[in-house]
Amino acid sequence: MSNQLVYDVTEADFETRVVQRSYQVPVVIDFWAAWCAPCRALGPMLERAVEARGGAVELARIDVDQSPQLAAAFGVQGIPAVKAVQDGRLVDEFVGAQPQNVVEQFVDGLLPSQADVAAAEAAGLDPAQAETRYREILASDPDNVPARVGRWSPPIRARTSARPPVARSTASPRRPCPSCWRWCARGRGSAATGRASSCSTSSASSATTTPWPAATART
Repeated sequence: MSNQLVYDVTEADFETRVVQRSYQVPVVIDFWAAWCAPCRALGPMLERAVEARGGAVELARIDVDQSPQLAAAFGVQGIPAVKAVQDGRLVDEFVGAQPQNVVEQFVDGLLPSQADVAAAEAAGLDPAQAETRYREILASDPDNVPARVGRWSPPIRARTSARPPVARSTASPRRPCPSCWRWCARGRGSAATGRASSCSTSSASSATTTPWPAATART
């Protein structure tokens, strides 16, 4: 079978149809041969899995007898050998005939998750809508990288003036101690006298510090 999603590749067009194409969609490579019975069993499974994804992934079939240099370049020692190329890099592979469910899982592993797709769509929205969408994505998938990056993108930050959360202390506010003029947690002078009712440092420091002046009563 040969169509837009499943096609035969040789050494002459491998660079264009596999390497360059892998920057648009993941490309699964099926190394096979006409005399290989397991290859004939696995091939239709790969074709069904690829066609079911509606163009999200493609299948390149390479006959090892016609393109031995490609087989050697990928280190193929037995067939069927299946490789996956994405963004010009080998990202996954398996060797030997596999059941349909394993083939389906292999192909699905090459596709972006629903959260990734939603994050990509959110990037095209206006900042207000995008921020809401990113929050929804992160609520269900806190580790989603595209959503995290999008959430802190300059347009959204400029709109919301958002900043990463800063830890705040829950301790009581510190004030200058009326008895010792030092910053201590107990320095909360009386509103009537201006002096602290108790201070652990006042007795030790009274000889070297100036007392807080007492409030002068008005007549």
